[in-house]
Amino acid sequence: FSNYENLPCVIVEAFAAGIPFISTNVGGVKEIINEERGILIPAKDEMALVNAMKQVLDTDWNPDALRNYALNTFSYEKIGQEFNSIYKEVIGA
Repeated sequence: FSNYENLPCVIVEAFAAGIPFISTNVGGVKEIINEERGILIPAKDEMALVNAMKQVLDTDWNPDALRNYALNTFSYEKIGQEFNSIYKEVIGA
């Protein structure tokens, strides 16, 4: 329940384990959390947090989709490919 974040590693770790995530809408979090991966709530809204916890328990999440998103977006291989593309672009290869 944070007021200031960018992209906490625990979000990616949860996805890799097939677990949805509740986060406040701060920093870069909204770019990776959507209806299929968790719940985004306003900062400093404790009732929204309580309601999101209830919703997480009542929702049928797809753990395989969560894990696949983590692997396809944040794995060593994927990040390596992204860096490789940037390097090639910079050197004109």
